Amino acid sequence: MCIYLLYQGQLYLGIKYRKLIGEEIDEVNFFNKFKKWRKSNLYLLFTIFISLPLHLHLNDYKLNSFLYWGVFTHLFYVLEHINYYITQLMYDNKNDFKYLYINKKLKKSSLLKDIDEGKF
Repeated sequence: MCIYLLYQGQLYLGIKYRKLIGEEIDEVNFFNKFKKWRKSNLYLLFTIFISLPLHLHLNDYKLNSFLYWGVFTHLFYVLEHINYYITQLMYDNKNDFKYLYINKKLKKSSLLKDIDEGKF
């Protein structure tokens, strides 16, 4: 699941880079892909509610390192989905921190802005 979501982020950054250097891209095709992926990500997210109890049952409700690893990867998946499709969670430059300080709220994710505006 994480690889699937990270691929989407990599593709989005690749599209932004190609637009920056002036290459033509098929925006309609990519917007349709990202809209479909956004929905499929939510379906995959709900598999947590099936896989976690199943994993616990198969391991006789004993906690082990594999359970912690699974919980970590699912949490990472949730945070990355939020970062790409809902709210920007990563603040890594001066302007991001300045926006956060002045507005006292998190920024909308750039992919969501682009989807809402209909252009990359």
